[in-house]
Amino acid sequence: MWDRTFEDAFTDVLSLQRDVAMAVAADLNVRLTPDEERALAAAGSQISTAQDAYLEGRGLLTNSNAAGLVRARQALERAVQQDPRYARAHASLSVCYVWQELMGALPRAEARRLAVASAQRAIELDPNLAEAYGALADVHFMYDWNWQQAGTEYRRALMLNPNYSFARVQYAWYLAAQGQTAEAVRQATQAAEGDPLSAEAVGAVGMMLYFDREYDDALRQLQRAAALQPNGAQEHGGLARVYAARRDFPNAIREMQTAVRLSDNAPIYLAGLARIYAVSGDAAQARSTLTRAQAADPSVLAAAYAALGDRDRAFDFLNRAVAARSPNMLWARVDQRLDPIRQDARFAPFVARLGALPR
Repeated sequence: MWDRTFEDAFTDVLSLQRDVAMAVAADLNVRLTPDEERALAAAGSQISTAQDAYLEGRGLLTNSNAAGLVRARQALERAVQQDPRYARAHASLSVCYVWQELMGALPRAEARRLAVASAQRAIELDPNLAEAYGALADVHFMYDWNWQQAGTEYRRALMLNPNYSFARVQYAWYLAAQGQTAEAVRQATQAAEGDPLSAEAVGAVGMMLYFDREYDDALRQLQRAAALQPNGAQEHGGLARVYAARRDFPNAIREMQTAVRLSDNAPIYLAGLARIYAVSGDAAQARSTLTRAQAADPSVLAAAYAALGDRDRAFDFLNRAVAARSPNMLWARVDQRLDPIRQDARFAPFVARLGALPR
């Protein structure tokens, strides 16, 4: 194998990668399944500049601050401009638009429109592309609250590519939102085992354990994720939530302050910091921080006001979040931050508005 040469033109980057992969499989007597052979055959762009832009964009998607997502979007849009038939780049663009909206960097209606268009274009170009169905599932889940269709698309993505760890991570988030936290932990763990250097996958294990109220194990996984991605606001924000659940408020405040800094003062993390100040007993600092967080997703503001004991205002923001179909609202069934109002008579009817779960 190692003294073999490959004669493809340098610009045919993906074909070269495919040929090497097929040769390695043959020399090792590994039999590829038809799905794996199709995945290799549809590897992507044969235009090297488009491939480079795609790889740059995918790498930046793991950076959860607003500036990183802007650069990811620019790179992925450059990839599809240079190769309009690059299905994987279209699918990744769909994911990027969703994440930009979650960070408050893109209006919700615009994000949904762009995400749907990019996911559908990816499917048109490659009907067997797992990434495309995973991106479409995200839209059905986080924008449409269509639990049935989202589950169908996540499972289709994983059927097409069982090793697609990002779709498995998203599927874990979907399961946790339904209260299936043990299965969510299993799915996220499988994703992390397949991609152990992915902060996204390892962090997802931590967050699923958080939803399962296994805070010690959650802390260990999120510490691993933060070590893999020390500049990731999402990882530090997750750590802050676990520390707060363990009532380790100094570490919780420190980690959420780090998330605020890394995210360029994203309102979602400012609201999270206000909530931690509130549960630590510093109501004055919580209210002061909330004045800087009013642009945050209303569901996160609701959690902060719940921690302050202001139930009426908390439910006011929860109602706003449901009316706006805030994606963060989807985990209300399992989110420890809403425990202060979970026994309120208004909570069960509110949860019912999240939509009927699949049977």
